[in-house]
Amino acid sequence: ALLAQPPRALPVEAPAATLAVPNVPLETEKSEVISEGKASESRSRVSAESRGSTKKRRPLRSPRAMPPAVLKEDPASRAFFCGHWPGKRNDYEGEAGFKILPEMDFEITALGRCAEPPLMEAALVSVWETQSQECLASALVGPTSRVDGFYAWEPLMEPLLLKKGQEYRLSQRCRANMLDRWCDDYATKEELSGKSWAALASFIGGVCREKSDCEFSSFPHLSDGLLRRAGIVNFKAILRPGPEPELRRVDREAFARDLALQLTVPEASTPLAVEEVELRLAALAGLLALLVDEVQGISVLALLAPQEELEIIVASAAAVNPWGQVELAGASVFDSRALCQELGLAARRSGMLDAGLLLVSFTGEVMGLVLRPRCSGGANAAGGPMVFDQGRPLQSWEIAQQLPGAGVAMAKQLA
Repeated sequence: ALLAQPPRALPVEAPAATLAVPNVPLETEKSEVISEGKASESRSRVSAESRGSTKKRRPLRSPRAMPPAVLKEDPASRAFFCGHWPGKRNDYEGEAGFKILPEMDFEITALGRCAEPPLMEAALVSVWETQSQECLASALVGPTSRVDGFYAWEPLMEPLLLKKGQEYRLSQRCRANMLDRWCDDYATKEELSGKSWAALASFIGGVCREKSDCEFSSFPHLSDGLLRRAGIVNFKAILRPGPEPELRRVDREAFARDLALQLTVPEASTPLAVEEVELRLAALAGLLALLVDEVQGISVLALLAPQEELEIIVASAAAVNPWGQVELAGASVFDSRALCQELGLAARRSGMLDAGLLLVSFTGEVMGLVLRPRCSGGANAAGGPMVFDQGRPLQSWEIAQQLPGAGVAMAKQLA
């Protein structure tokens, strides 16, 4: 799909794919030897390992082993509760928590529990939709969870969208005499304004459900006090981007034609040389083949633009983290297999299966692989400055709008 009134830089989304992991059995060939004894003894089988050497087939391995993906919450996320809410109670059996009413759309990226003092045991933290009484997400938070501020955190597999004006409930599964005490006090409006993200959602009050009533559902259906139980659990949220530009449907021929025109028709009156046109189209074809056919199971952004514009982005990214954040410089989109493997490694190192932003010049040369760019403004700051250390992650169409000249921004989403 293309923008109804596309800027010079055109965002494109490549179709998502699913990573297929082959199941390679480890086969060990064992021989059996039958030993003969006296006539009165029965025959017994003895493993060849006890009688001599055994031949083993070496397992098939990929040329380069992929490191396991470690989940991390998005660095742009911000905790709803920022203060310390000391716990005094541990005698309840069942679900205990609170309900909130979002003031805007946002995504939850991690769930947490108060870790001051340090946690002694794990407990399940859940998010519920009040209208359907459905559990939308849950995480087991305990002593091994990462501590940030006063809370221990566990990231969610996928960000959870909470919509403005719809009530949600968060709860902790408690047991009687559990090792960790939790907050059951009543907060004041002044405390909430200073120790919570009040503009994100309104804190309503406590909810609960006893274990004896959890045979068919654990949804905390009882409301048991206004402004009660703040900080018993916590969540990290990230603001959603502003409204996307209007899209229109096109066929493959029109899609290819518009992409080609986006790269080969200069803004100046001087036409491009034939060799330059062929070079740009070849780079575009190589990048499309990489994203559509090669990259699987990860998210990656790609930007095809003039070299001088990409050098500015590289310099900004290197200023944030010079060690390893500007990678793959000198590679080429025409060597797609090697480039795809490096993208997979970078995505797994990120902890979120996000390889970042691949910068490709019109010659097909890779200028670098940098962190996913961010916007330091609010949810609707599509035209804000591009940074790499804080803020909301930019979408492909927002990156395309920031290009002053010709260029194409593409996004391969995680299936």
